Amino acid sequence: MKRKFRPAIHLLLPLMLLFFPLGLFFIVRLDMRSVEYTIQDRSEYLKSVLTSIDYSFSSYEQLISTTVTIVETLPSDRTIHEDSLRSIFSSSQSALVYGIGIWYEPFAFNDETERFGPYIRQTKPLEKESEITYFWNTPDYNYHGREWYKTSLAAEGDRPSVTPPFFDHDYTYITFGKPFYRDGKKAGVITIDIILPLLQGYFINYDFSDFSGVYLTTSDGSIVISRTIADKEDLDRYALEGNQPGLFVDRTATYSEEEIFTFFESIGQKPAIIDHETRNGVFKIHGFLDRTSLFKNIVRRHIFNYFLYLFFWASILLVIILSSTYQARLFENQLLNSENDQLKEEVRRRIDAEEKLEFLAFHDEASGLDNLFSFFQTEEAPVRYEDKRSLITITLSNMRELSLILSDSIIDEVIAAFAQRLKDSCSRVSRLFRGRGFTFYVVTDGEEGRGIELAESLLQEFRKPILMGNRDLRLRIKIGFVPFYEADSLDQLLSMSHSTVSDESARDIDKIALYSSSVQDHKARTLVLDTAMSQPGFTGELNMVFQPIVSTSEHLAVGCEALVRWNSRALGSMISPAEFIPLAEENGLIINLGWYVIEEVLKILSGPLGDREFFITVNVSPLQFLEIDFPEKLDRLVDSYSLDRKRIKLEITESSAAAVIEAFWQIADDLIGRGYRLAIDDFGTGESSFHRLYHMSFDSLKIDRSFITGVSSGLRNQEICRSLLEIGNTMGSRVIAEGVETEGELQALKEIGIQYVQGYFFARPMTLEELLESPLLMKS
Repeated sequence: MKRKFRPAIHLLLPLMLLFFPLGLFFIVRLDMRSVEYTIQDRSEYLKSVLTSIDYSFSSYEQLISTTVTIVETLPSDRTIHEDSLRSIFSSSQSALVYGIGIWYEPFAFNDETERFGPYIRQTKPLEKESEITYFWNTPDYNYHGREWYKTSLAAEGDRPSVTPPFFDHDYTYITFGKPFYRDGKKAGVITIDIILPLLQGYFINYDFSDFSGVYLTTSDGSIVISRTIADKEDLDRYALEGNQPGLFVDRTATYSEEEIFTFFESIGQKPAIIDHETRNGVFKIHGFLDRTSLFKNIVRRHIFNYFLYLFFWASILLVIILSSTYQARLFENQLLNSENDQLKEEVRRRIDAEEKLEFLAFHDEASGLDNLFSFFQTEEAPVRYEDKRSLITITLSNMRELSLILSDSIIDEVIAAFAQRLKDSCSRVSRLFRGRGFTFYVVTDGEEGRGIELAESLLQEFRKPILMGNRDLRLRIKIGFVPFYEADSLDQLLSMSHSTVSDESARDIDKIALYSSSVQDHKARTLVLDTAMSQPGFTGELNMVFQPIVSTSEHLAVGCEALVRWNSRALGSMISPAEFIPLAEENGLIINLGWYVIEEVLKILSGPLGDREFFITVNVSPLQFLEIDFPEKLDRLVDSYSLDRKRIKLEITESSAAAVIEAFWQIADDLIGRGYRLAIDDFGTGESSFHRLYHMSFDSLKIDRSFITGVSSGLRNQEICRSLLEIGNTMGSRVIAEGVETEGELQALKEIGIQYVQGYFFARPMTLEELLESPLLMKS
């Protein structure tokens, strides 16, 4: 129970650190919402003030409407006008009404009424004494030009106009005005003047202590009452200026929300604006509340709640501290025991790590086999002429191509699957090692013949594909065999084995390469060739030659195959393509070499052979074929010479097509779709699927010369050639026979039905100059 309770104690402090600010935030949030509720409450209060003002002013609207109705029927008699004015004035019953005037338009009755404008006003508002005054439309008092008269005359409908505050004689007024009519046209206006100071006194009865400012305006934005409640610093300043602290202070004559808002912000407030207007739109009221002051006031009212909240969490913190101290003592012994357990676990982990490091030091992680370090540690040095051991070297020759198109994880799976099959195929007395890259070693004891038998069985075993998921993967292997007694050291033994599998004779996957002294000589020559090929002037030593492809019916060249020759200055002799092309594939120079040959062919097709219907076939290595963006790069190069893509034909061997996997066929299909023609070389010798070839639309199939030799007398070769021709015709491909060297072979092929041949009978590979002068080309 103690062990379960211990983490609960330690969780309380984080929970407190989490919930304390959340609770405080919640309380503050409630107070902030109270600010909004206060603003809504004050908005309703301000709305009620405006409603009260609207109710008071509605009586003036009724009064002026009644006066208009009466005046529209009055005759021009002054006495009647005076009596009517006194009656109307006495019925107003409001101390705010300063005066009522009837103001006629010029000549409203006749020539005598030009200056007719009676006006009744209060002489002593508190005693309700009044007098009637006539205002004459003279240059000294041209009331027709006054703003209040124009505004009143322009009023439409039942709604009277309201003028901005103005000073006249002894008071500041606002004027309600409305026109009256005689004979269907405006004859003058009725005005009621309200005394603004008395209206301001009316405002003092309302409590605006929460407001920073309250402004009553007319519909056009003119301020009727502009009052501001200043904060304490402003009150002190206003008191020095003769103002009473807490009183309203007039601010401006024209309402500007932005200006007033900026003023309150300048004194450190966060204003909230409230706006309301009367139902007839004559007056508007604007209130400004300081959110900061409202929030502070609410917090002051709730200060006891904050104290209780802090006290509650302080008590919890104290309990946590006391409990943690007690628990720390209680668990001290348990911690010591736990630390002992942890030390034991750490020791165990370190032992496991050391064992793993020791394993990795002697083993390959991907295959699980012993590595070369283990080989040198466990195997004894060779004994000349007496050692009975043998070394079998297995190299996966197509893994470089596969690594270009498969991910690292899949390559590791392939290595693991291969290693497992290798274990299953070898006896328990054999020792297996993995070398560098994709090389594996098998060490056998006993007679040399038994080691060769094991190598042959491995060769047969790995002709079978490896199943990866739902796909068969064919690995091409080269196997070399070296007896231990041939070497003086393990290093020399590995060097001999590498030379054996890299020797030309080991390129045939159907044979096992046995070590001989000539292998070392070949290795030295290969090293010289590799060095020479890596020099900057390598391509300058290359020469292009061409062998025509001839029509059997016309004996004319329809195209030719481009071949490359290397005249090495380092070795002082011509190097066979069969020697330097595979080496270029191994050292990675084959891609640059391939682009060099393609560009040389494009130059010839766009130059000396530019005006002829003539194609040139170029051999493409599988490594170049699988190069990233190979089709796009080829497009750019061919288009730069403005050539028809069908004039260059890409040739691949059937064996290389079978060696690579799905990506090869996808690229081939892409190239055909781009307008290029593809040819299969050595047709009939590889392992390609006829179903695959049938659906790829290859332009040409070239029958390997092994089927052409002896075709004139050998019925078996004739049947093979006839079958290959039928396959080519079914596929819609042109069939070309390679290696035709005699008249008899040519005649036999013509009788079979083959229409195109290539070989020494017509022409050996020749230079471009010789090709241009050849009768085979000139006749075409």
